[in-house]
Amino acid sequence: MIGSRKLINEIPSGKFHSALMTSYSINLYYWESQLLKTLSRKGINYVSAVVDSECLSEQLYYYNSARDGKAPKFSLHGFQSEGAFHPKIQFYVGRDVVLALVGSGNISISGHGKNLEIWNPIMVDSVESPLFPLIQSIWGYLSGIYRLLGSEATEIIETVKENCELLKNLEGITDSECNVGDGMSLRFFANGDNSL
Repeated sequence: MIGSRKLINEIPSGKFHSALMTSYSINLYYWESQLLKTLSRKGINYVSAVVDSECLSEQLYYYNSARDGKAPKFSLHGFQSEGAFHPKIQFYVGRDVVLALVGSGNISISGHGKNLEIWNPIMVDSVESPLFPLIQSIWGYLSGIYRLLGSEATEIIETVKENCELLKNLEGITDSECNVGDGMSLRFFANGDNSL
């Protein structure tokens, strides 16, 4: 039997400098007091998340009233869609490596270790990797979401891209299938800014 693990503890140290995340909900106390500190110890000092706007508004209301005026050290963006904004992606970017986690957990202590959640890791350190097209598709999805949020969010995407050799020279983003051997293939499915 596989034992339970805390998702963030599994992120390798020293490989990544930035992280982009999407989630339906977020627990801001967990975000600032545990998640950001743990990622910082691993060398990840820039973290940005896109969260369903209604969930984010509710969390900000309660969280801000309990913070005693401490300045935030992160970038959060609310995304409004016709239905719930529900993707769970964590995209860790280093100079020469990218790790994408696509799964079921929200940005909370429950979603990162307490609940039973599924996370699929895809780590690539070369454009020659058979999984690179999958990384391209996930990056294309995240870039599209961030660009819809305006100039500040677009600047985040451009800065992350410029600090990663694997993302720097992406031509067109393709929605392509990755052949991983033995007749198995992977594909990232998304429907843009529409709710699922």
